Amino acid sequence: MPSPHADGTTAAIRQAVSIVDLIVESGVALTRRGRTFKGRCPFHDDHNPSFDVDPDRQRYRCWSCGAHGDIFDFVMNQERVDFREALRVLAQRARIDLPAERHRRVEDSTKKELQEISRWAEDEFHRCFLESELAAPAREYVEKRGLTEESARAFRIGFAPNDWEWLITRARSRRLTPESLERCGLAMRRPRGPGFYDRFRGRLMFPIRDARGHTIAFGGRILPPFEASGSAKYVNSAESAIFIKRDHLYGLDRARDAVTKSRVAVVVEGYTDCIMAHQHGLTHVVGTLGTAMGESHVAVLKRYADRIILVYDGDDAGQKAADRALGLILIQEIDLRVLSLPDKLDPCEILIERGADEFRRGLDSAEDALDFKLRRAGQVFDLTSLAGRRQALDFVLGAIAVLPLVTTGPASVTRDVVLDKLGMRLGVTPDVVRRRLRELREQQLRRQTPRDSANGSAPPEEDLWKNESAVERELLEILLAEPARIDQITLSEEDFQTPGYRKIFAECLAVHRDEGKLDVDSLRLRLENRELACRASILAETGREKGAVDRRLHDVLAYYANRRADADEREAAIRGDRPENNPKDFLAHKVQRALSRQRRAQRHAMSDSPTIEEDAWKKSKMG
Repeated sequence: MPSPHADGTTAAIRQAVSIVDLIVESGVALTRRGRTFKGRCPFHDDHNPSFDVDPDRQRYRCWSCGAHGDIFDFVMNQERVDFREALRVLAQRARIDLPAERHRRVEDSTKKELQEISRWAEDEFHRCFLESELAAPAREYVEKRGLTEESARAFRIGFAPNDWEWLITRARSRRLTPESLERCGLAMRRPRGPGFYDRFRGRLMFPIRDARGHTIAFGGRILPPFEASGSAKYVNSAESAIFIKRDHLYGLDRARDAVTKSRVAVVVEGYTDCIMAHQHGLTHVVGTLGTAMGESHVAVLKRYADRIILVYDGDDAGQKAADRALGLILIQEIDLRVLSLPDKLDPCEILIERGADEFRRGLDSAEDALDFKLRRAGQVFDLTSLAGRRQALDFVLGAIAVLPLVTTGPASVTRDVVLDKLGMRLGVTPDVVRRRLRELREQQLRRQTPRDSANGSAPPEEDLWKNESAVERELLEILLAEPARIDQITLSEEDFQTPGYRKIFAECLAVHRDEGKLDVDSLRLRLENRELACRASILAETGREKGAVDRRLHDVLAYYANRRADADEREAAIRGDRPENNPKDFLAHKVQRALSRQRRAQRHAMSDSPTIEEDAWKKSKMG
């Protein structure tokens, strides 16, 4: 299938969408300064306006944090989506059809149908809760929990009667099939014999919506009169084409504006906890859907918030869940804090018994993830003794050792800050902390048995920027700044050592092969990994800013030519082809060896680390 860029679609979208309007409508206030606009950067805590938008070039740049790019980059970073999704969003905005949009429209039509059925079911459950005598136990439970009728109406709380086919029967009157209810996660096939039955029975129903307010699923809480042996306290809709549990948060549709305004998201564990918080004026609160807070949740909230506060019940389960917060802060670049409630109370009880002000004070005093973990360690170990500090060190590092190793980028900086702070708090040198972390990582790897691999357990994700090469970065900067230069490149992906750069270069070759030219937008579309797509944009921008392409490309190609010459010389030596056996070539051989020694000395200085390599690259004037 041809790329949507081959016919100039991306250029048409870029021309049709004003970058100023796009950024302003996202909530960033811009003020005209000459031919450009200025405002506060939406990608970091910007107190002094450092965000420039150039409407002529259709580009933006933050002079503080370095964020920059075009309309596609802005949507990718603002909405935390990949290039393909950003392309779709902007094409829709520009009212331009993409070549592959017909298939997507079929998918969207299916999703819209499921959303409409889910909305219909929400209406049925909610009407039953408000009007039916069958729902008396549900209304009594809600009142006992302290929720008002106004809150019940705002969150459209419902009730599913204790009947095996209540919803299925009502669906038939609307010409909705049981199969369609099954696709929405509302009905289940009978295990023996034909037919279906309602998934939710005798339960208080909480509609789950996506961030845009579309009903996509339900959470059901079993009510005391209908509890049976073995019945789960909470049940969610089965996952479907419109509902993946780990990707959604309860109440986000109602909390989104408050979270965006305050840049703070508060996460609780229960439906009633979330509703009660809103009832008390804390409208920036959302809830998880019976799962632990995970990376997908953080990625969603990072679109709207700079700080996330996790609120956990004071019971043992809540404490253990809070322990996992340290892993999240090390994987995601976010200010993540933990509030553990006292006296084994949940948020709903705190708000009813002690009021919203007490809860707010708790949020204001929430600890960062490391401080929380250290306080937990102090409750278990004697930090005044050497043995206790050693145990506490392992207690904290144990949560870090199981995470993928990150050596570059913002996450690596966060990890280094955490490790330094940990050592300082426990009176241990940074070297000791890092050595012990390496030991625990090795122990973790040794625990991974061959059986784990046989069962298909995925290894930690490859570090894309391990042993980052400045030369490879320079080559890609040139190539993506002036894509036509690809015809001058005779390298293959095997010539690249940095995994991330190897992947980008491989896709460059693939785009050139399929389209007859290298198009950066096509490249970003093929790079489904968002980090790689964003890095490609940065490389292209940096390459354009550096200029002097002819000289830089000459030096880079000379570097690779010299490396190949050295490799050929080593192979010749292994074969025993010694030039001194041929007097005619002896002088040429001596000159070649001198040049080789010079090249090896230069590369030796560039091989110790990414930093040394970068310095050597600059000093050698190869870029």
